[in-house]
Amino acid sequence: MEKRTSAELNQNETLGAEIHRIREFLGKSEEEVAAGVGNGCTAAMIAQYESGSVPMETDTFFAVAEALGVTPNDLAPRSMREKFPCLFGYAKLNSGHREVIDSVVDSFLRDEAKRANG
Repeated sequence: MEKRTSAELNQNETLGAEIHRIREFLGKSEEEVAAGVGNGCTAAMIAQYESGSVPMETDTFFAVAEALGVTPNDLAPRSMREKFPCLFGYAKLNSGHREVIDSVVDSFLRDEAKRANG
């Protein structure tokens, strides 16, 4: 298992605490959020994200925000928004626009990989 720095742990814990706070405020259970996230997400996984014991992938972060009915900007602590401003500009886009950007970036990365491999 890969070790994480205290800064990474604090970031996960801060994000998890914000998820927990919003979920509780909205009166949603971990099961309801997990069902909204889909992709095999369970209530136990939501609990792990909330405790900060497990880091969250970006796509899961967006799905949790959507399941809670908030924007990613609402969900992320200020320190995280300041550290990753590009991510949160992207987060403001609707899912259709994010798909277009993802497609363009994927295409670019494939082209770069082809050039690098000759």
